[in-house]
Amino acid sequence: MALAKKLLHTRYRVNDLEKTVDFYINTLGLEEVRRHKSPRGSELAFLKAPESEETIEICHYPSSGSVEVQEDLTLWPLSTISWQQGIKAHFLGKVKILRSYDDWICRSQHLAMPMPSVVMMARYRPHAGKVNFTRRNIYLRDSFRCQYCLKILSPEQLTIDHVIPKSRGGGTQWDNVVAACHRCNLKKGANIEKPVKKPFEPNYWKMVELAKSLPLRIPDPQWQDYLQWPENLIQIVKAKAA
Repeated sequence: MALAKKLLHTRYRVNDLEKTVDFYINTLGLEEVRRHKSPRGSELAFLKAPESEETIEICHYPSSGSVEVQEDLTLWPLSTISWQQGIKAHFLGKVKILRSYDDWICRSQHLAMPMPSVVMMARYRPHAGKVNFTRRNIYLRDSFRCQYCLKILSPEQLTIDHVIPKSRGGGTQWDNVVAACHRCNLKKGANIEKPVKKPFEPNYWKMVELAKSLPLRIPDPQWQDYLQWPENLIQIVKAKAA
């Protein structure tokens, strides 16, 4: 599982301005935008992530010898990747290994290392907040429920229905498609019928909330430290060495 760094606006204190700035630049890949000294003697350093407008404000107070950083570093799940991709990215310096499997060793002619289980992107990646327009995400938005008969079904028993049919100019977009069972979809045909719930474009956090109401199979219990999934919905399926 790959994780990305996410910046949230909170505050904490450190002791040295230069060391703090160096840490954010050299370790997290941020860049310094500008410096500013206030009339009262405090010094401000502003940093930002590449391709992001969000800035981090670091303030040093000479009187107290403390540094205040208006930033907090948390981790959010980004994607799942294969073990081959994880090891390759590790040796290319693109990720840092946070957790490894306890019972899985990667061996080659000149190397033996624990198989990475959780890796973190080496550079900060801003979150776009957009939800990919996919069949599964449409089903998830609609809670895997037909929007005409309200039956909860498996993905194989569902299809995508255009509220305004394409033959009448309806587009394939969030606000014109709903999950429907094959029977209701066939019955509706090219007619215009109002679904139970008006289709809409969901936001990322709403989709995360919906996803966490569903069962999840993971290969390593350590993933749960980062996923924060309901315990009763987690099933551990041990990964097998290739």
